[in-house]
Amino acid sequence: MSEHEVLHMIVPAHVFRRFMSHDVPTGFSLPAQGRAFALAERILIDIFEDPGRFEEHAVQLLVDSALSVLSTAIRQHDVAVPVRQTISERRLQDVLKFIDVHLSDPKLSSTSVATGVGISTRYLSFLLNQHGTPFSALVWDKRLKVAAQWLASARPGEASISEIAYRVGFKCPAHFSRMFKRGFQMSPRQYRAAKLAAVTPPPVQMPESGAQLQH
Repeated sequence: MSEHEVLHMIVPAHVFRRFMSHDVPTGFSLPAQGRAFALAERILIDIFEDPGRFEEHAVQLLVDSALSVLSTAIRQHDVAVPVRQTISERRLQDVLKFIDVHLSDPKLSSTSVATGVGISTRYLSFLLNQHGTPFSALVWDKRLKVAAQWLASARPGEASISEIAYRVGFKCPAHFSRMFKRGFQMSPRQYRAAKLAAVTPPPVQMPESGAQLQH
């Protein structure tokens, strides 16, 4: 069995922030190898194993030095840092999630989305402008992409084109066909046939009766 030594140290957040200017994920771990970790470990062990050896101000300087060495080693290992989202970014994520969940609702509108996520329609418009897509264009794009996934995965006997149109929130299959053709340059039927042909293996050609097999 292998043995592992662990140096467990609790550092108050306000002290840690003096040496790490950016956030690090909770509970991250790093391999304690290299001269930096060994140096910091020796300093801390000397301090805590013989607490009366140094005066208080000297202890503070040594601890600061050890933490500075550790913070440098942590930064050099490129610890993954979670990206902080602004309030508007979180709100936009709420909006997009609400649209995805209610995509099949033909009555989906900017008003219903704004009400659903607890914001005003004006603020919703601002968020979508930041996203770079107007509300109607965003919804139609999502509906057509989901419909394309259905067409590519469901065979004609499993879901008709009309059923798929209703599933993604279109009120009229004819309108769905027009919008789909505008977006994919082919009708839903042609798109499904092309996808089906791409995954269907060619038929095996059997030898004609009476044909002689050559050895």
